Amino acid sequence: VLYKESVGTGTPTPITPEMERVKRNQEICSSVFAKKKHVLYKENVGKVTPTPITPEMERVKRNQEIISSVP
Repeated sequence: VLYKESVGTGTPTPITPEMERVKRNQEICSSVFAKKKHVLYKENVGKVTPTPITPEMERVKRNQEIISSVP
C-alpha cells in the first residue's frame, strides 16, 4: 500500500489504560470467536455438497482474478 506523502501531520494520542483494556478485550473476543469457528467447522467436516463448475462460475472466477490483478 502506498501512502500519499502530501498528507498533513497527525496528532499522536496517548495510550490510556482504557484503550489498553479495550484492545485486550478485543483480542480475547477474537480468539474465542476463532476457536468457536474452528470447532463448528470441525463438527461439520464431511457434510459438504459438491457443486458442478458451471460456465457462470468460470466467468465469475476469471473476473475475480482480473480484478485481483489490477494494481
